[in-house]
Amino acid sequence: MKRAVVILGAGASFDVANSSVPTQDHLRPPLARHLFEPRFAGTRSNYAGAVVIGSELGELAQRGDAFDLEAHLTRYAKSPNDTTRFHFRQVPGYLRDVLMQCGNGYVPTPANYNRLVQRMLEPMDHEFLIISLNYDQLFERALATYDASYRFDKLGDYTAYAQVKLIKVHGSTNWFVAMPGSERLAWIEAAADYEPNFRDIGRLVIRNSNALTFDILVPADPFRENAVYRAYPWLTSPIRGKTLSCPEEHVKVMRSFLEDCHKFLIIGTSGLDDDLLLAMSESINSLEEHLVHYVDYGGTPARERFERAIPGFVQIGDEGTVRTSIKGFSEFLNTDELETFLEAD
Repeated sequence: MKRAVVILGAGASFDVANSSVPTQDHLRPPLARHLFEPRFAGTRSNYAGAVVIGSELGELAQRGDAFDLEAHLTRYAKSPNDTTRFHFRQVPGYLRDVLMQCGNGYVPTPANYNRLVQRMLEPMDHEFLIISLNYDQLFERALATYDASYRFDKLGDYTAYAQVKLIKVHGSTNWFVAMPGSERLAWIEAAADYEPNFRDIGRLVIRNSNALTFDILVPADPFRENAVYRAYPWLTSPIRGKTLSCPEEHVKVMRSFLEDCHKFLIIGTSGLDDDLLLAMSESINSLEEHLVHYVDYGGTPARERFERAIPGFVQIGDEGTVRTSIKGFSEFLNTDELETFLEAD
């Protein structure tokens, strides 16, 4: 059985529709520079801190592709001003609600993920590790559409299936932790005093809810339904120095798979996720040759960033071990490049 790693970035979900489905364009999954656009003002109004931050970042993002969301959010997260940090703590609630609404409302089914899943799994000759940098659940929906036995009700489910293991390195819109002592507080009051800590991952619970974050309650103890508290989304805000936010068992599965894999399909990512690049560089054998295929729009620095971090991704000679598709995810699926990638040893 051959092995392949598929990395999904925001550009993949941004390009998840095709001509087979109707779209609600105001709910198109956003890229980083779109997160504070006017179309999300209604959702933003639920979080005063996101309104304050968005009033600046929404304007700055319109100045072109040079907008660096991570740099700006890092400034808020590390501000010496208590009020500014209070504003920042509301951002994960806002981001989760935006991405949940887009994931549910943009298309009736994630058509291009459906195409990708069907063409990957139908031959039955590969094991896949899917590393998703996205918070949305669009890829999970595609897996369940292809085969209803794919369910993600428990954290262990993400790594339980033989043919596909899904690692959501920065969290998910349906992952939450209880904010202690918040049972009688409004969500914004509770979030003001809650500082996300990686140790809290032991209390992580899955809630497949379409409710807004401030209406979701979760048990204080994930192993028994006792007192319920306000829920804080378990997802990594896009800031500098962010770290992997998935359970340690998921990280172990990812590292083990990376050690024994030589084929990588990288779709719609910027290559700016240093936490993932570090984990990959520590796990991938840099002395062996790898087949790497990048999929994105136009000229992208993703390849340069991956190659700088992972020496084994640098093409040696003229053997064509590194390939690039520059017309986006949807157009990539309209070619036979995926089959060429899968047929390679």
